[in-house]
Amino acid sequence: MLDEKVFSLHFAGNDNESYITFGGYDAEEFAVEDITWHDNVGVYFWAVQLDEVRIGEGDNEKVYSWKQPSTAVVDSGSSYLLVPEEYFWDFFDQLTKQADIYCEVDWYNSMYCLTDPNQDSYG
Repeated sequence: MLDEKVFSLHFAGNDNESYITFGGYDAEEFAVEDITWHDNVGVYFWAVQLDEVRIGEGDNEKVYSWKQPSTAVVDSGSSYLLVPEEYFWDFFDQLTKQADIYCEVDWYNSMYCLTDPNQDSYG
């Protein structure tokens, strides 16, 4: 029996242990600021309303926003962000032209970006 209808993920670095907790969370141990709750808007998977994407911090922060709210799938095991095709090139243009981030797109429409042009690899 779960105490609450929530789950929490703890991603550990290096050789530390990562884990998932169903039914609660330990805010004192893991929260570095107030928790922001989002309603699940997905039917077959966890998803949240997505109003904008922020990359970086402070003066280096870049913001991408849609003309209308969209949906983002919450997937802790994915290395990719999936963007609806109708928004893909608009997102690419905003990153490369407005946010001044260098990106390349491969044959499969996978976008690889450098937030720092002096970086050795894509992040």
